[in-house]
Amino acid sequence: MKPGRKWVILGVMAVLVIVLVIIVLAFLPSESPREAEARRLVAELRKPSRFRKWLAELGVVQPSGRRDPYYPHAIARELAALGQSAVPVCIRALRDDDSHVRYWVASALGQMDPVPSQAAPA
Repeated sequence: MKPGRKWVILGVMAVLVIVLVIIVLAFLPSESPREAEARRLVAELRKPSRFRKWLAELGVVQPSGRRDPYYPHAIARELAALGQSAVPVCIRALRDDDSHVRYWVASALGQMDPVPSQAAPA
């Protein structure tokens, strides 16, 4: 094989690999900003509150992984406000090990508006 021909073959192969990568990336599902926000909110449910951590450091209360009692209500409302784009994230969170997270995600799903039906008008 001639040295110049080897470089041509390598160049063609490189171009084919690049095209293949572009095609694969084009078909991968991308996450919408609302889905990313839903993931962030579910992660917030797992974090303990700063106030509770501070009290635990002082020895006033036992260390706990739970947030303030009123904070999850706000997170559930925000998740519900995201609507249908948050449903896949919430469904995955229903399998979380933490019952606290499962409870509040289920609450958010219950607060979401149902999808309008496609029924024909009467």
